[in-house]
Amino acid sequence: MIVTALLLAMQAPLKAQESSYSDLQAIYIYNFAKYTSWPQEFNTFTIAVYDDAAMHKVISQKLVDKTIKGKPIEVKLIYSVTKEDFFHLIYLNRHHSKSLAEVIQNCQQQNTLIVTENDQIKKGAMISFVVIGNKLRFKVNQEALEDKDLIASQGLLSLAMN
Repeated sequence: MIVTALLLAMQAPLKAQESSYSDLQAIYIYNFAKYTSWPQEFNTFTIAVYDDAAMHKVISQKLVDKTIKGKPIEVKLIYSVTKEDFFHLIYLNRHHSKSLAEVIQNCQQQNTLIVTENDQIKKGAMISFVVIGNKLRFKVNQEALEDKDLIASQGLLSLAMN
């Protein structure tokens, strides 16, 4: 069952402050990771934040004592992605949507969940934040998830927009 925080976050109107938006995104990102299954075991769950120091700080603070599948979470600030890199989840904000194709290409052989803003689903993002009215929502590209052997829980999929 999806955590109550995710349900509440979906219904919570966005505040005028950017930090509230980032806080909600951090909660969502945690739940995206928590309710997605990866094909391989891991000792540490790695979240990469692409060239966004403010969001890196928010996610790091919000997830400091959290775990994914009982394993610690490491949040890294990155400025590029190579084919040799491996991250369980990469977050790109709206300012880096131009980098999405390169990130997807360099993660082609990886089981990496790519999360974006501004509805980048048609451009290959697996999960993308969308603001409808004053509410933060998300879309899921289930086909892209399946291509990477990632399985989102039915609860998570049921909360996504069509």
